[in-house]
Amino acid sequence: TLEDVALERTLEVLRHFNERMDINGVATSHRRFVGTAILRRAKDAQRLITRASEELGILLEVLSEEEEARFAYEAAIAAGAKESSVVIDVGGGSTELAWDAGVGRASIPIGAVVLTESWVGLGGGAPLLEGGWRGLCAAVESAVRELPSGVAVGRECVLVGGAAVNLACLDQSLEVYDARLAEGWELEVSSLEGARDRLASMSLEDRYELPVEPGRAEILPAGLACFAGVLRQVGAEGARVTTRGLRHGLVAELALRMSDK
Repeated sequence: TLEDVALERTLEVLRHFNERMDINGVATSHRRFVGTAILRRAKDAQRLITRASEELGILLEVLSEEEEARFAYEAAIAAGAKESSVVIDVGGGSTELAWDAGVGRASIPIGAVVLTESWVGLGGGAPLLEGGWRGLCAAVESAVRELPSGVAVGRECVLVGGAAVNLACLDQSLEVYDARLAEGWELEVSSLEGARDRLASMSLEDRYELPVEPGRAEILPAGLACFAGVLRQVGAEGARVTTRGLRHGLVAELALRMSDK
């Protein structure tokens, strides 16, 4: 169920972006508003969809798991990835995998926010489930078994999502977080796992001292746990980070539609 505060905050964000597009003269036909895992899960998602329509004139779509995986793949390709690349996108509520030139697509219901809230606690609240960090890692191990084994052997892997971008900044030992320096950064699975375990053992206050986004410090260990689990399942030894994401895939598709008219 969507919390009232979260719903109002989301409407305010939608209003802000809609107004910015008005100011910049973006035609209504060139706008697209989408929701992902949280709206797929929420029993009352229609409440937000209806208010967005009635109050803002916005058609808010809820992407399916396969659509989300496809847009992540298209974003990676737009960033220069090979068509044969295996693309992994870790979000707040789900993790998507795309392979075989984007034809193969899968999604599992684990993500950085959901895992943190469930097993560790989010925003100072108590965890929803018992088990702590070990429980979180066990949940990841169980979920990734639903993904095809070994599909990344001999192929390039591309990581999409904020956790990957933040890890790239950490791996470079930057003085401060700078997403521009994350594009194309190459990582080994072993270094990713090391960062995962190191961050999980640190206090939140200590994580704030690292070159990561403050708003992501709390959920970053869970995001890295997702990436590590998927990489091991698909048989990858390393991966490359892109700062592109779902929104870039959406823009690429919109641009293609416009060029066809």
